Amino acid sequence: MHMRLSQFFRGIVAVVGFGTLTAVAAAPFRPNDDAQVLERLPSRSTPQFRDLKALQSAAASAPGDLTRALPLATAYIRASRVDDAGRLWAETLLGEIAHRRRDHTAAARHFRAALGAGDKDAYLLAAYADWLLDQGRPAEVIALLQGESRNDTLLLRLALAQHALARPEAVGSIETLHARFDASHARGDTVHARENARFELLLNNNAGNALPYALESWRVQREPADLRILAETAVAANDVAALEAVRRWLAETGIEYLAVAALASGKAAPQ
Repeated sequence: MHMRLSQFFRGIVAVVGFGTLTAVAAAPFRPNDDAQVLERLPSRSTPQFRDLKALQSAAASAPGDLTRALPLATAYIRASRVDDAGRLWAETLLGEIAHRRRDHTAAARHFRAALGAGDKDAYLLAAYADWLLDQGRPAEVIALLQGESRNDTLLLRLALAQHALARPEAVGSIETLHARFDASHARGDTVHARENARFELLLNNNAGNALPYALESWRVQREPADLRILAETAVAANDVAALEAVRRWLAETGIEYLAVAALASGKAAPQ
């Protein structure tokens, strides 16, 4: 049995409701060519093959149902002989999906598997740090990101964790981020608009300053993290139009992101 993982995981991304992922800085490995990763899965005579077929049938019977799609995705990863880069990418993606669904047991399992798949990956570290922050575990974020301060995306997570624990190092991290964002503005660089929005909202406590960055990030990328910071900033800034854009996207795509759905409905965002 052969499985083209590039096709399969594009399908999983479509189920999540965001179509083709946008290329971003420090993005994880994504096989773009079906010839790049072609897996050999169990033969038809094995129980493992029958289990995969049963999961496949269950997922096909309910398109868009993540509770059926995710077990299939996980089973394919476990059964295949994908290389470390592909496994890291797949486990990270599944960890992010579990995070958005508040399936914290699955999120922990997938992130740990990704961390064990190979070298440190900035995208993985950022995704795992975000989950840890949402879990109220900033000390683990600090331990995870020690020595990663040259990366702006990771420095932001480190600063958030230091700030949450009222660590004195937070002052220096925040000042460094401020200087880096100022430098990027001077260059006309908007690649870190999402991080800039989180910085202004969560570390500067300035929703008014954060909103333009959140809107720009959403306009350019439209990834789940962009939707969340837009929702958080819209609520904090009491911006009706921005929050309506979030509600409309949730309704049109059917994406399952419980924290964003709670914000859009006016409830406290669950973690």
